[in-house]
Amino acid sequence: MQLRLISDALISGKLAFFLGAYAGLDQSFLGREFYNRLASEFGCPLILAGDRTAVAAYVINRFGSATLWRYVREEFRRRAARPSTVHSFIAALPAFMREQRRAAPLCILTTNYDTLMEQALAEAGEPFQL
Repeated sequence: MQLRLISDALISGKLAFFLGAYAGLDQSFLGREFYNRLASEFGCPLILAGDRTAVAAYVINRFGSATLWRYVREEFRRRAARPSTVHSFIAALPAFMREQRRAAPLCILTTNYDTLMEQALAEAGEPFQL
């Protein structure tokens, strides 16, 4: 029954996808893991561990904001994130819906700061608006 409700909502354009931190299926990009690595890399005092703002402030105050930005850019470059199965599945839906003659716009919301959903849509040849 639930699957029928979901498919009806999708077909009628009344379904919104809400992507959170796990949509990428890559835990190395999750905030907690990232800040733990940051704290370890820059020798952050243990008392600050777990406080993301304090860890970032420690790195900036001790090493400068340019150092923090270099680290962040390098982390993202090194990990070379790719769209996950979740992103690819959602990006494939518009073409599938067109083939079924049931095209409806998709609403995709995300809490993520990456561009993986946009990348998946572009790779699928689907236009999108931010």
